[in-house]
Order: sequence, then structure tokens, then C-alpha cells
Amino acid sequence: MWRYANFGRRLSSQAKGFEFSTLVIYHTLRGGPRFRHFGHIHTLVHKEGHSHTGIFRKSFWPMNYLCEWWIGPFYGVVPNSYSIAHMKIHHRWHNDVDDVHTNLDLDRTKLSSFFIYTPRFSLYWMGISPVALLAKRKEWVLVRQMLEGMLAYYGVTLLLFLWSPTFCIVYWVFCHLEGMLLLCAISYLWHAFVEESDPGNQYVNSVTILDGHDNTFNEDYHVVHHHSPSTHWSDAPAHFEAHKEEYAAVNATIFRDTEEGMLIQMLFENDWDGMARHFVPTSAPSEEGFLQFPA
Repeated sequence: MWRYANFGRRLSSQAKGFEFSTLVIYHTLRGGPRFRHFGHIHTLVHKEGHSHTGIFRKSFWPMNYLCEWWIGPFYGVVPNSYSIAHMKIHHRWHNDVDDVHTNLDLDRTKLSSFFIYTPRFSLYWMGISPVALLAKRKEWVLVRQMLEGMLAYYGVTLLLFLWSPTFCIVYWVFCHLEGMLLLCAISYLWHAFVEESDPGNQYVNSVTILDGHDNTFNEDYHVVHHHSPSTHWSDAPAHFEAHKEEYAAVNATIFRDTEEGMLIQMLFENDWDGMARHFVPTSAPSEEGFLQFPA
């Protein structure tokens, strides 16, 4: 009997063992080169959250929850956060002051503002501030859906922690913090600009990137994402082309030949000259054509 007990203890010890090399391999493969896997998964979760009618036929209805409920959690996503918190809050107020993770009230030219924004976004990412706002508005169906996702995610977190605190932190909680921080920076950038006379102007308060280095599923057309969220991602460039005059009328926030990471770095470093070199001034088109890259 003692032999079986010792075998059980050894098996449990092996199951809870920690190898740093395995951890590095896992997170390297999960993130992918230049975080490409990370970016594509989060974008797919995002797209799934926008599709309330489902992407698959009724006979394949479980597949409609594949990204947000089964793949997303390995990248730190709380289920239902995109379909509820993102869609019913962020896309309702478009970064206005009622949005739970707005940066409109912050001076985005100061790096210190990002450290104020980070806990604000963290409460959104964890689901706490969305539940509080929706409960305040008495939108109980949405509150229930948010709580279902939070209960599932944090329930798994608790079970993993009880089984092995080390495993839980380095393989599970780390992913949550990783997604929280990286998406916090991206969200901060997407809405870093505003038209003072018209804060709700989506052409200015959302960034568009042309010829982007990291344009995953046309996410660089962020104005299209806000102005016409039902537009299929593959049609975003055509939607942009069809509405060029509207972009030009308000001198929309458009950059060319860059990517989110570069723009975030320029923003944090106050490198306005660097930003200007990539900015596309739409109010005065060149003779060579509309929306030309500035010299």
C-alpha cells in the first residue's frame, strides 16, 4: 500500500513540476514570431465578438464560440468580454467619457497618462467595470452574460491555482496580464487623437493606417471598424476608398507605412516629427492623387 502511495506522490510531483525551458517554448509558440499568433488570435476573438448572429450554420452552432470561449482564454481573454463589454460599451460610446476605458480625459502627450489609463483598462479587461456600468444601467441580461464568462474564466483560474499555484501563474495568469498590457497600449493608440470641436468625430478619434506593416485582417482600418462595424473585414479597404471625401473633409487621423508598435513608441517618446513623416494630410490632396504619402 505504501508503494502505491509513494507512486501517487511522485506522479503528483511530476504533474506539478516546473521547467523554465518548457515555459519559454510554450509562450514562444503561443505568441508566435513578432507576436503574430497573439495578434491573429485576438483579432479572431474580436471578429467573433462582433458576429452576434454567428458565423457558422445552425448545425455547427458550437463553433460560434470557438474563439472567445475555447481559444481566447489561453491568450488572457475573459469569455463574453468582446461580445458584451466591447460591443455594448465601447461601440456604444466610441471612446467618449461614458466608455469605461476611455482616454479622452487624459493628456496623451504625457507618458504618465498611460500609467493612469492602465488600471482603467485593466478593470475593463477583467470585466469589473463593464459589469458595474451595465448594472448601474440595469441592463441585467448583459450583466448575466458578462458574469457567466467571468465565472467560467476565474473558476478555471481558481482550480488551476488550487492544483498548482506556480503553474497557474506562469501558464495562465501571465497570459491574462500579457493580453491586458498589450491590448491596453493598442487601445490607447487607436484613440490617441481627438477633434477638439467635435470629440465624437470617429474619423479623427480613431486611427487609420495605410500600407501597414502588421495589418491583421484589416484591423488598421479602425475608422471602418467603428463607423461601420458590420462591414466584413475583407471589404474594409473598399469601404475606405468609397468614403475618402468624408475622411478628407475632417482631416482624418491617417498614417502610412508604419504599424501600431512604431506609433506607440513615437507617442510615448513625443516623437512628433516621426509621426508627421508618416501622417497623411487629407485636407490638401497632392496633384498626384488623393491621400499621397507626404514627403
